[in-house]
Amino acid sequence: HLRNLPVEEFEGYLAEAVKEEGLVAAASPEFLKHAAEMVQQKCDLVNDGCEIVKDVLDYQLAEASKSEDAQSILGDDFENLAKAIAESFEKGEIPTGESEETEAEFKSWVNKLGKATGRKGKRLFMPVRLAITGNLAGPDIGAQVRSIHLASGTEPAKLVTLEERIKQLTTFVAENKDVLEKAAAGAGQKQGKGVPDELVPQKIFETVARLAPAQQRQVLSLAESLVQQSGGEGGKAPKKQNVAPERILDRSGNVEPVTRLDIRVGRILSCEKHPDADSLYLEQIDVGDAEPRQVISGLANFIPLEEMQGRLVTVLCNLKPVKMRGILSSGMVLCGSNQEHTAVELLEPPEGCEPGEHLLLDSYGVMRPAEEDVVLKSKSQQKVWGMVAPDMKLNNDGEATYNGKLFTTSQGKLTCKTLNDCSIG
Repeated sequence: HLRNLPVEEFEGYLAEAVKEEGLVAAASPEFLKHAAEMVQQKCDLVNDGCEIVKDVLDYQLAEASKSEDAQSILGDDFENLAKAIAESFEKGEIPTGESEETEAEFKSWVNKLGKATGRKGKRLFMPVRLAITGNLAGPDIGAQVRSIHLASGTEPAKLVTLEERIKQLTTFVAENKDVLEKAAAGAGQKQGKGVPDELVPQKIFETVARLAPAQQRQVLSLAESLVQQSGGEGGKAPKKQNVAPERILDRSGNVEPVTRLDIRVGRILSCEKHPDADSLYLEQIDVGDAEPRQVISGLANFIPLEEMQGRLVTVLCNLKPVKMRGILSSGMVLCGSNQEHTAVELLEPPEGCEPGEHLLLDSYGVMRPAEEDVVLKSKSQQKVWGMVAPDMKLNNDGEATYNGKLFTTSQGKLTCKTLNDCSIG
């Protein structure tokens, strides 16, 4: 009900609640309007909005860093990223919330930071979120920065300014080197663990493909050195991989439709109800690109909202972007479904997969299309999924297949929670 209210009406409820909770003494209309727009679609109760506003104005980096989810972020050279953020702030590069365009300006700054530090996707957005907001979840980071600025004139009960956050971030890094080293050691132990021998070459290919060219050359140089040291043998020869050539043709001489699809592992960073459709979810998904991918899925009647948060999913990434109830969707989350369409479950990659990893299809290779199929937007290209979909199925063991051939990842096969012997779409 709250999510469907006009934002002006919801704003009135929120204004009353934040004052009753003592979060602000004299909330300005500009702050209340912004806060209402920021939290409305995340609220079941008005008090949910108060909790979100409270978390946005506070800064709990030290507490958040103790969580298990934070360890991989802290272990991924968080110290140097924090230093880069602090230096950028000192240079006046970080938007501080004065502008109405803060959210767009902040995204632009994050992209520049990513290029400067060699990071993208989850490796960029999650540590920036932790460093700036002191949390691993919540509203858009740029929206939070704008809230911090607007709250300065509301006599807040507690407000940690952006300047103070940068100071606390710098202090945290300086005083917790042992914590960062322990997290880095833990992250290092996890690298490559559990990858079957026959999938190691494919995992190497997927990982190196996400590096910058200069980093790829370093890896190549090291690999060539190891080959020379081993006399060219490299120990036991790995099993032959089903790696696809540039183009695979069917018996008629046409490009195999399934090889034209871009299917990747994704991680849902946030999920909320579509503002204009009760049956739809609006998701931000890390698929290894510079920015999260916005995808709309008709899953609200099948999967509870809280079960969508943070999930590993399988995403078809090169469908033509389309608007669904006025909001652009740039992909499709793949799911298993029974014949009656009364049971729908996410097609899940195994834990340990990295967002952006392309699926491997037995006998066909990596689900990475040629350049002309990066987006399937022409009339003929838009028919590709329709040709492939009838043969996308879960087998009797609940494993994802195409024409009986298994899809796999660096960590193994893809399955649904309970479904088997049914379609994928």
